[in-house]
Amino acid sequence: MAFKVASGITQGQVKQLLHYSKTDSQVKRYTSDPVRFKDKNTFEKWSKEGRAVYTLVDKKGDLSGLIWFGKITLPTEKFSKDVKRKDFGITFAIRTYGKARGEGYAAYFMEKAFELFISSTRYKSAKNKGVWLVVSYDNIAAIKTYEKFGFVKVTKPDKKGKILMILPRD
Repeated sequence: MAFKVASGITQGQVKQLLHYSKTDSQVKRYTSDPVRFKDKNTFEKWSKEGRAVYTLVDKKGDLSGLIWFGKITLPTEKFSKDVKRKDFGITFAIRTYGKARGEGYAAYFMEKAFELFISSTRYKSAKNKGVWLVVSYDNIAAIKTYEKFGFVKVTKPDKKGKILMILPRD
């Protein structure tokens, strides 16, 4: 494996993240990152909101992916499946960049980041351990990756074309 998963993000990787947020066409199309990571100040504000952050890095330590888990309850939506909203208190997001994209590394990255997060005190002390995410309905590659991991769609696309997916707990 040419990549490894690490906890946290370095200052050099933050610069790379800001660059990807401005220049990566898929990031710009499918995410809010151009606003979320517009500059160092918006990143700093975001980073102080208490997320668990994991990075996918290459042999040189350059940023190839980003995952975060945050403490946010599943939004109130019209669910297409029977969902107990209060059980889902952790949001999840993933990005892959450059050579890591389209090569199957997202599945590896998710697996390793989930292992790290689930073994963390942050997760163990969480009251509502269900995990959920938001994805664009037309981001087919991402949806397929999430479904292979076990996530299921629970809403139809909203006005912005976003759907919610949950990771059912065993």
